[in-house]
Amino acid sequence: MNGGRAAVFIFFFSLKIVMAQNVVLNTWVLDSSVNRAVQIHSAAIGENSQLYNGSQNKETELRSYDTGHPYFVTNDWSVGNINYGNHTYQGAYILYDIILDKVIIENPYSNNRIQLAKDKVSTFSMAGHNFVRLDSGQSSSRSNMGSGFYDVLYDGAAKFYARRTKEVEIKIENGLRKKIFVVKNRYFIFRDKAFLPVSSKSSVLDAFEDQRAGIKSEMANIKMPYRKNRELIISRLAKAYDELKAK
Repeated sequence: MNGGRAAVFIFFFSLKIVMAQNVVLNTWVLDSSVNRAVQIHSAAIGENSQLYNGSQNKETELRSYDTGHPYFVTNDWSVGNINYGNHTYQGAYILYDIILDKVIIENPYSNNRIQLAKDKVSTFSMAGHNFVRLDSGQSSSRSNMGSGFYDVLYDGAAKFYARRTKEVEIKIENGLRKKIFVVKNRYFIFRDKAFLPVSSKSSVLDAFEDQRAGIKSEMANIKMPYRKNRELIISRLAKAYDELKAK
């Protein structure tokens, strides 16, 4: 009897091992197929991708005594996504020159810097920020926003955008002509088909004029220094405006 039980146990134990091996084998085959498909897709895009067909970018010359750089956040590559020519490319290496408002990518096949055609870039993301291209024809004459890429800080019924820019100041010191890159951002609220420039508290209240009392109350409840937290605070106020309008 004990021998029979042992034989049954060995049979089922062996069966489980075979089944487990099959599961592992099938999973490996599936993973290999998926990986192979990705490799084939990448190879098909390859150097012929329209993403790499832009003009070669001439890098801004920076010297050790200059302060800062012309790029958004970092002068090193950021991994992000780009919608270019109605195609989305993931895992691109991106630099964003906010002085010249141009998106630069690295061609991994040649290590060249490629400047993308602005009118073909509809959106891109990098360094935790999402950018969208806006046309000045969409704006009111008083907004003076200009066409280009805008950082989406709040995306609701009302929207809050930042135009990321820098200016170059020249300082002569010890006979050296030093470049200093200074951040000069501009901000816009979009609501009711109009882009409204905002900066000060009063301009934000004007942008949300039809809910002024509620926005003023919300502003008073935010216990943070306004100038140091402008983007966060205006984002919160834009969200509050949407909530007030929905009531």
